[in-house]
Amino acid sequence: MFNKDLFEGGLDIVPALVAADANSDITGLRVNLARYDRAYLKLTKPAGTAGDDLSIALQQHTAASGGSSKALTFRRLWYKKAASTNDFSTVGQWTPVELTTPSSDLDLADVNGDDLATDTVGAVVIAEVMSDSLDANGGYSFVSYNNEGDDIGNALLINAEWILQGSRFPQAVPVSPLS
Repeated sequence: MFNKDLFEGGLDIVPALVAADANSDITGLRVNLARYDRAYLKLTKPAGTAGDDLSIALQQHTAASGGSSKALTFRRLWYKKAASTNDFSTVGQWTPVELTTPSSDLDLADVNGDDLATDTVGAVVIAEVMSDSLDANGGYSFVSYNNEGDDIGNALLINAEWILQGSRFPQAVPVSPLS
């Protein structure tokens, strides 16, 4: 028997971007991390073209739009990589990765010297952002995933969501993390 629903447990899910082409510049949706303990950026990419290396670039902001922005480093991520092309039928557990050096713009073709999510197979990558890693003294509480399409030469449609955990105001309908 359950006594809490999904959101009463302090969880929220917000699109960071929907079906965006990674070979162009992407400015993702900003979410207010001041209301949560942590956020996970879940990025889903299909198989692409050899040499088209996707990256995870995170920023922190002082406002929901406008304001000041700067790089946001992260240290931990997890991934599942397709066995071939976009075949996830044999992919089981998540592979955890602790970055040797925190990063704010991580090329997925070179993670601790390993090709984590190769360009020619699909992958699901989750990057962890702790709310205490933001420059709160500088007024930074919003986070976003942004992408510069410089390393992608062909169309590559990606999706990303923010999974917010540890709500400071848990309730049946979560407080909006957008303002």
